[in-house]
Amino acid sequence: MGIIFLVEYFAGWVIITGVARPSSSGIPFGVELVLAFVFFICVAITEESFSRGYQLRNIAEGLNIAAIGPRLALLAAYLISSIIFGSLHLFNPHASLLSSFNIIVAGLLLGLGFLFSGELAIPLGLHLAWNFAQGNIFRFPGKWYRCRDYRLDDPAAWPSHPHRRSVRP
Repeated sequence: MGIIFLVEYFAGWVIITGVARPSSSGIPFGVELVLAFVFFICVAITEESFSRGYQLRNIAEGLNIAAIGPRLALLAAYLISSIIFGSLHLFNPHASLLSSFNIIVAGLLLGLGFLFSGELAIPLGLHLAWNFAQGNIFRFPGKWYRCRDYRLDDPAAWPSHPHRRSVRP
């Protein structure tokens, strides 16, 4: 995500307007950061338990018939659970088909951690790190954050436009 931020910064799509400033809520910065971290722990646990812990396992078990076999059943469950994961994010504010496709790809990455380890720890950690960094470190827009003028179909977000998006960490 740091690379994405640097590309956008050097392309002129992002202007840094402050560092470690409290939000307009009046909550001190450190407290707000801890609350966000705890919140994103809950989000990661909920989404990963449902997508990898429940869906992937149950779909694989359901597809594990003699004609398919366990390996193909697991591969199909891996793909299906990632597609469902991305599709559920279509309901996020400002979601698009492209953003949901990218989340399907992220679901594939998260699923790999589960497939290789058989545990939810890797997908949980990656999911937590991604969500926390996206909103609290880089202030990219996402499900839990509203950042103005950041959509690529918005001329204000284009590098040549005089009203580029400001990043307010």
